[in-house]
Amino acid sequence: PYPEGHPLRKGLMDSLIEEGPCLAMAIRLVNGISKVADFLGHVPGLPGQHPSSRGRSAGFRSLYCGDGTSCVAVASGDVRQGLVQLACLFEEDELHWPESAVGPDALLSVDTDRSVLDSLRADAEEPPRIQTVALVKPEARQHLHKILKYVRRGRLSLTALRMVLLDDAAGGALARTSGEDSLAGRVCVAMLLDHHNAVAAWADLCGPQDPAKAKRADEFTIRAIYGTSPHCNAVHASRSYSAAQEERRLLFPLADAVKAGADAVCGGRVRHVTHKGPKTLREIVLVAVGGRVLQDDEHVGVVEGLLAEEFRIVNIRTAHLSVVQAETVSQMLVHSSSGAAEFRNDRNGPCLLIAAERDNGVSRLQAALGKTGGSVFRGGGAGSLATVANRYKGCILGSESTAHSAGHVAYCFDALFESSFVLTA
Repeated sequence: PYPEGHPLRKGLMDSLIEEGPCLAMAIRLVNGISKVADFLGHVPGLPGQHPSSRGRSAGFRSLYCGDGTSCVAVASGDVRQGLVQLACLFEEDELHWPESAVGPDALLSVDTDRSVLDSLRADAEEPPRIQTVALVKPEARQHLHKILKYVRRGRLSLTALRMVLLDDAAGGALARTSGEDSLAGRVCVAMLLDHHNAVAAWADLCGPQDPAKAKRADEFTIRAIYGTSPHCNAVHASRSYSAAQEERRLLFPLADAVKAGADAVCGGRVRHVTHKGPKTLREIVLVAVGGRVLQDDEHVGVVEGLLAEEFRIVNIRTAHLSVVQAETVSQMLVHSSSGAAEFRNDRNGPCLLIAAERDNGVSRLQAALGKTGGSVFRGGGAGSLATVANRYKGCILGSESTAHSAGHVAYCFDALFESSFVLTA
């Protein structure tokens, strides 16, 4: 396609494209560079490979390259190279967005006010952020804080989080999109993660579905460490962007709506928390974590601190509180007006709400937060709950009253999972 003397001619000739007519296609795809390279595969018998196909398995090219001296197809090695090739190969009026990019069901929407090339250049300079769904399965819930550290390490933003009991419909749908066993009837922690390349980034952190294969590929992936079998492999990862969107609609149906209004659960109806069975020392507490802590990814330290203090987390979720809801939560958890004001001022964006239980839960929580004269029993080091709470004064609140802690939980949650307590209307 390039005339003699063109600066890109040598690169194409090095890739062994035959001279003569050819078909050029401009494709926009999530993870497009690697996916097209996977599809094309390598050229059999050639020591030198196109950059986009190095290390790839045999594919399209192996089927149609008989003599090992010609290459039936090449692809751009990176986004910048693709933009240069588009500009050389196509006139501006030859490039048009398909309906899948501009219609109401578009997966990756585009700015139709710009030309195709201008939009692609803008994407290359600042790639659009996309979302994927992650599930922490029941066998790995006790390692939630460690898995959240993987999320932080991969520079994925936590957009939403909730503990959920999957029904038959949700479990079956997830099984269809993932190819794994159904999780119907099981309690998982669902996360909505955001990144420039979220689907691939989270899948890389998880590793292969079979923990044995994950250990051979990279022993430090989540499934290699916390998975025990292909059926109990610790976490779920969306297989593709379209699967992620389907799972997002299934598990986070109000993810966009809640940002525009009040949280649907907090104070939505009057609920009561009662203890199941004979009376014990077990107490349920509420912990509210402000948006600034989430923004700095320090909520990991809060979850880790609670688990280190032997709390059982019976529900956890992110919430966007209205002014009234933030005022109510802060007044419930803080007796001093100054402490309540700190939380109210930090209500921009999501906050994290945690319901946890243990023996003498209220006093143990206050000790862990460093708010009593007693010793901080465990985790007194640099990463302790008290250290995080001291760094973000007024942004991490916890139940202070044994008499009212159950009411605090009832205001903020509509379900409790695997708990000694039951939530009733």
